[in-house]
Amino acid sequence: MLLGFPSEVWITMTVEFAERLGFYGTTFMLMTYCTIMLRWSTSAGNALINALYALTPLSACVSSSVSDGRWGRPYSLVVFLTTYAVGLSMVALSSFPLMYGEFPLDPSVLGVALFATGILLFALGYGGMKVCTNPLMADCVSDAYKDNETQCQLVLSQLFRWIYAITNSGSLIGIIVPPLLRSLDGRSVVMGSVTHTTGYYFGFSLSAVSSILGLSLFVMMYHCFRRNEPSPSTVLLRTFLRAIFIRWCFAVGRIRDEAFLSAHRWDLIDFAGYSVTAKKSTDTVASHDALSGAPDLSVKLRNCTESGSSGELNHGREAVATEWNVNEAKQDDMPSQGAPIDADGLDQTWVDNAKMIASVCRALVAMPIYWLITNQFSTNMILQAATTGLPSYIPPEVFNNVNVISLLISLLLFDRVVFPFVFVNKTPPVRGRVVCGFATMIISMFWCGVVQINIDHRGKYDEKDIYHLLPGMTMVSPLWLVPPYIMQGVASALVDTTIMEVVYVAAPTSMKGTMMAFYLMASSLSGFLGLALSPAMRPKNAQIVIFSLTGALVLVTVLFYLLNSPTAEAVTEAGDGQGTDVAADPHTVSKEEKECLLLKGFSRSENAAYYGGVLHHREASHL
Repeated sequence: MLLGFPSEVWITMTVEFAERLGFYGTTFMLMTYCTIMLRWSTSAGNALINALYALTPLSACVSSSVSDGRWGRPYSLVVFLTTYAVGLSMVALSSFPLMYGEFPLDPSVLGVALFATGILLFALGYGGMKVCTNPLMADCVSDAYKDNETQCQLVLSQLFRWIYAITNSGSLIGIIVPPLLRSLDGRSVVMGSVTHTTGYYFGFSLSAVSSILGLSLFVMMYHCFRRNEPSPSTVLLRTFLRAIFIRWCFAVGRIRDEAFLSAHRWDLIDFAGYSVTAKKSTDTVASHDALSGAPDLSVKLRNCTESGSSGELNHGREAVATEWNVNEAKQDDMPSQGAPIDADGLDQTWVDNAKMIASVCRALVAMPIYWLITNQFSTNMILQAATTGLPSYIPPEVFNNVNVISLLISLLLFDRVVFPFVFVNKTPPVRGRVVCGFATMIISMFWCGVVQINIDHRGKYDEKDIYHLLPGMTMVSPLWLVPPYIMQGVASALVDTTIMEVVYVAAPTSMKGTMMAFYLMASSLSGFLGLALSPAMRPKNAQIVIFSLTGALVLVTVLFYLLNSPTAEAVTEAGDGQGTDVAADPHTVSKEEKECLLLKGFSRSENAAYYGGVLHHREASHL
């Protein structure tokens, strides 16, 4: 195995490399293509790009359901990668001169329709395939090292850094080459004080060819991939709906159980596991966590009561007696004891999985604002670069090469120099890495705001957002934009890789695709925010937009820091080995564990591990 990774991982990485080349080769030219070739306003261009990101969760939700379920990840990847390649091909075809009345002027209605359809398929394919690729590679590593858990953990940690390095190498090519290919067409367009090249069809064609090659490779090697074990369809949705229904029954008095309600009043998901048909018990402890009505299945008891609740300490276990008091008048409305699990309390495994996913989502709280700002470096920041003294033969999109190169160098330095030196034999704190990345992004945006003040001082924008220099003034040097793009790359190396690592490792085994869908939904929320703000995101409003986004990132950084504080108490489950009662045994984490901020590493329980501050079960999920 090359570098410890099985061949399936390298095949999927190659597909990701091709996808990233196509993605960045297209998206980083969309803004200028819309404003220069299609003659759209900057607001319309912003709306299109943000709509692209906003459409991603639709396909991500569909893909997570089918990839974790009946289709499996390999087949789902083929379907959505095909959609992706077809979309990019349509975008490329729409940009050819034959789609214009008089190239580069007068785009035809057919060309615009083809372009819009291609963007739609591009967005749907992108969201669907991104749910599959990372879990697929991690599954391959887990299968290869299933007999060596310690080595598996080590290789998985290395995997996410390699994924980000390889895929961003494709991004770098996609950022550099397609924009430069535009100059192969000798025609140009002059808008205000800026001259633009027009050969977009060369760059879009390269992106389409790249995605087709990636699809072809995966189809040829499809037989090498093992289908993942399916999980029940829409189990997460069913869990949340049942939790809401049972909580409503408590609220209106259809169910009365004061002990349970007192312990779980603010923990909605726990209500999904409540069994409304459990028999009353006066002599033993009853559990709301009934796995099913089958007599051979043990019943778990999770003690989540607040400090001071009644209970007895017996050989290190604390049990709290609960009495099921179901409203007899409403009993006929409730499921019978012989009903399936869905009607009588979900399997506790799925309830725990839902709680784990909800807990991991805390790490995503700041990501929509962060990704909204990241998107600005490929949209409004590109327009800012176009108003500097950049030579006409160098496209403004070339600045995105700076942050990708910075990202790749930062990944190498952090992995091989900084982290081993600062955190000797320890894992770098997750929350610390993310907060440092946010702080770096805040500084970079503030820098861009200062540059924009200088740009506005030297010229002005007309009603069509075309920049005109004032008499006697010169363009701002483009070198002033190099530092913020470098800082943006450093921030990505800290934030993006860390969040991706937490999202996969802390997610339940059977819901890796679902958790990736939530990750993409957080990313797509940035698209919705950008879509809502697109009317204001005009070059003449650049100062206000930049400083407003900077302030918003400061606020969500503080929120992220507070929400992801170290867990003070680890609630773990331990069995007595007899297959009967199971009780919770609370453990307080050590000082060393607290210093890890978001916790990474094994807790003192033999059956559970903590990662990112959430409980992560080692054993495989089961029905």
